[in-house]
Formats: sequence, C-alpha cells, structure tokens
Amino acid sequence: MSKAASFREILKKKKLTDGKYELSLAEFVRPFAENGEEVVVSGRGTSMLPTIAEDCSLVMAPTPESGARAGDILLYARANGQSVVHRVWRVTRAGYDMLGDNQLAIERNVPKEAAVALVKTIIYPDKRQKEGHMSLIRLRARYGWKILRRLAGRILRRLGLRRAAG
Repeated sequence: MSKAASFREILKKKKLTDGKYELSLAEFVRPFAENGEEVVVSGRGTSMLPTIAEDCSLVMAPTPESGARAGDILLYARANGQSVVHRVWRVTRAGYDMLGDNQLAIERNVPKEAAVALVKTIIYPDKRQKEGHMSLIRLRARYGWKILRRLAGRILRRLGLRRAAG
C-alpha cells in the first residue's frame, strides 16, 4: 500500500468556502482506507434504495488486496471526481461493472483503481446493522425482478389497465 496523505494534508489543498471545506466523500475516506483504517460516514442519494437510505451510516473499510467481488458495495470516484456508492455487479479484467440497487443501468468497466473503500456494514437509524455484501444469486434475482416489474408496468399501460406515472 502506498503511503496515504493525512486528512489535514488533504484539507490544506482544499478551499474553505462559507466556513466549510469542499471535500468529496471519496477524498474524505481515501486517507483512512489507505492507512488500513475503518471510518463511519453517511451520504446522500437514492441510487442504493432500499438497501441504503439517507439516514443510514456506512462503515467504510479498505478494499481487500485481492479486490472486490460481485455483490460487494464500493465507494469509488468517477473520472469527473464524483463519489459514488454502488454494488459490484460483475468483476471483469477491465475493472468492475457497477449497479445501484435502485437502478437498471449498469456502469461498465469502472477501473479497479477508482475503488476507494468497501462498505463493510450498513447501520440503520434503529441501530440494526447489515453486512454490505449480497450473495450473487440474490443480486441477480433482485435485478431480474426489477426488469420484470418494469416490463409488466409497460404492458399494463399499453393495455390501458394502468395509468402512466406522472
């Protein structure tokens, strides 16, 4: 593992605006992960619903040396700097195919170097905890069910048995 910059070193490079540092989630977590430490964070967004809601906390751990496996949830940084928490759909030679639990579009070939940390545990507001990993069979079944539900909705709308959302 490379020597990680300290959190203070990262903050020195950032600008202070309105008394707050502009720091992405990936930039915040990276020094902890590179030092082999776990850190608890929260984020925002809907792409991982219902697994991760906005009021959940995430225990981020370093990504294993062997890399992530299908079913793991990763924090990664896109080329544009955006921090994303999605599930590994498939591991390929080129990288990871990533998918949010609330999405149908798979983001293909995310470079393995873009992975910042692994979501080890999800902590819900009622203090329940859930492991971040999902079995491959369950992952594929959930995705297939989402596609079937969307297809059934389209068919029902065309038959006039269901109104279009809007």
